[in-house]
Amino acid sequence: MIAHSFEQALLAELRRLVPLQNANSVEPVDLLVGLSGGADSTALLAGCCALRDAGVWPARVRAVHVDHNLQHDSSNWAKHCQQLCETLQVDLHIASVEVAPGNVEAQARAARYAAFEANLESGEWLLLAHHATDQTETLLMRLFSGRGLLPMRNLAQFGRGWLARPLLPLNGREFRAYLGDRAITWVEDVSNQNQNLDRNFLRHSLLPSSRERWPQLDQGVQRVAAHVQAYETLVRQQAHRALWHDTPSPAETGAGVLLLQDVLAGGVTWVRELLAALGVFEVGDAQIDAFLQGLASGQRATLLSDQGVGLCGHGAFVYRVHRRGLLKEAMRPLAAKDKCAVVATDVGELRIQMGQLSGPVLVDGRKGGEKIQVSADQSPVAVKDVLYETQVLPWWRDAYPLVKVSDQVVCVPGLAQDFRFAGDTFRMAFEPEICGQIFAQK
Repeated sequence: MIAHSFEQALLAELRRLVPLQNANSVEPVDLLVGLSGGADSTALLAGCCALRDAGVWPARVRAVHVDHNLQHDSSNWAKHCQQLCETLQVDLHIASVEVAPGNVEAQARAARYAAFEANLESGEWLLLAHHATDQTETLLMRLFSGRGLLPMRNLAQFGRGWLARPLLPLNGREFRAYLGDRAITWVEDVSNQNQNLDRNFLRHSLLPSSRERWPQLDQGVQRVAAHVQAYETLVRQQAHRALWHDTPSPAETGAGVLLLQDVLAGGVTWVRELLAALGVFEVGDAQIDAFLQGLASGQRATLLSDQGVGLCGHGAFVYRVHRRGLLKEAMRPLAAKDKCAVVATDVGELRIQMGQLSGPVLVDGRKGGEKIQVSADQSPVAVKDVLYETQVLPWWRDAYPLVKVSDQVVCVPGLAQDFRFAGDTFRMAFEPEICGQIFAQK
């Protein structure tokens, strides 16, 4: 039984969010609370533990504290969090990070979220204590810096699990009242008073007078955030359909192929949603602008994450791409005596049925200058010409698997084969549903 209004509100929001992750489930999920030691995150952790102990959220609750090493007393924050977690019977992980040079707020945030992701287990929810006032600050900060009205999401995929902000509907003042009622202490961050930091300047100088003039400011921003999130959800659904063809494509393009003119018309917002549909979130507006400029100028433009996932433009189309780097793993000699081999490559699965092959067989990528003898009465053909004439897209030409014997290309799977090895079978099963289209859209 829970009686406190804060705990009731927290439980109601958690229960509302669960079906948004999985429409067929209402089961509580394991929680990892981002714990700074301040009032907001302390109230969130205490509330989650209260729900756990009351049996209304029968799932594991853990906490992670990130020490940015930016303040001389940061170790005291970690000790406070440790004592709190011992009292609440919560496992705590303390992550010590280094903040890269540059914008302190942005770099600290990047280091913090990297630590969160590293500690999040599969299927677990990372809970952050952002509330309605934080949402107001975030939207205004983004507006003032020209980054658009993109509110904090209350639920989003994150790492191996999900990121949730169950306190977004609540006002921060309620948290201190709750902690007072439960006699739980917290740590005050003195850096929150430093108005050299943009968010603090907004919080202490601009917002108080704005709230005096417009008392319903935070509620109004919440409504705007809800509208923007609803619009964002619709756009993301459209992006997913465009990339994966859940519905028939009016452009009659292949799966994961978009008309270049449509991408240019949608601009930065549309590209960002396309990337989000691919699970790519770390690309900045400057990179997207450069990508769009490349598309508009007719140049070959690519926009890929560190994991090789993203978008590439060629001709009149933009393609979904996932370069998995499997060819490096495939670069090992295959014994001809094995007769049959299966090799995973970026563009699909290659099956080799060996007949006349002798000596070590190597599956490798193009290095430059390779040729293949496709017939007895013709000169050897350059492999790069084979790939070009068969419309293999440019970003796949160096990753396309070649079968070599004694450094001689004997097969460009699915495209060309040395006539002297007609007794050998090379079958290429392309996987466009995973890696994207291999051949140019006609």
